[in-house]
Amino acid sequence: MNSIFKTTKKLMQLVAMLALVFAGSIDMQAQVSFSQNFNSNATGWTGNITRTTATSACGSASMRRNMYSGATTGNMVSPLMGTTTGGNIQLSYDYKVADWSANTVGTANPWGYFNVQYGPSATGPWTTVQTIDQTNHVVSGTCTTATVTFTPPAGALYVKWDAFWSQGTITSISTMFLQ
Repeated sequence: MNSIFKTTKKLMQLVAMLALVFAGSIDMQAQVSFSQNFNSNATGWTGNITRTTATSACGSASMRRNMYSGATTGNMVSPLMGTTTGGNIQLSYDYKVADWSANTVGTANPWGYFNVQYGPSATGPWTTVQTIDQTNHVVSGTCTTATVTFTPPAGALYVKWDAFWSQGTITSISTMFLQ
């Protein structure tokens, strides 16, 4: 009876060890989880696209830059969003391209474009993962949700928006979610 108990115990230990080896081989990558609602603040964000509550955007506040012939570019860089393990990242954000100053009428094409980029530091180098321009933007006075999936290398993760003007606009980015 004692030998049956020892054999059963060893068999159970072997099964437990195999389960641990199997579990260790499953691709279980923890990814960045980041959410920013600009209604309360924009702490840590840099660039000349800045937070405002002056006009309606997608919430009570947004990141905005009035772009025109005297201000043809804009950018904003996130704070450190976390550390990626090298797996897929999905970024969703709301944006609106609207005429100055009421910010309620969508700007007609061609208004310009903006790039969504990621990098390992607040200064890059940057990799473009999405471009929103007249080919994939629907003119509207309301906010649009855009989503992009990308695979950055393992390490620190920052996200940047670069906007470029071709006729008078406001580019508003109001809420973003990174998963």
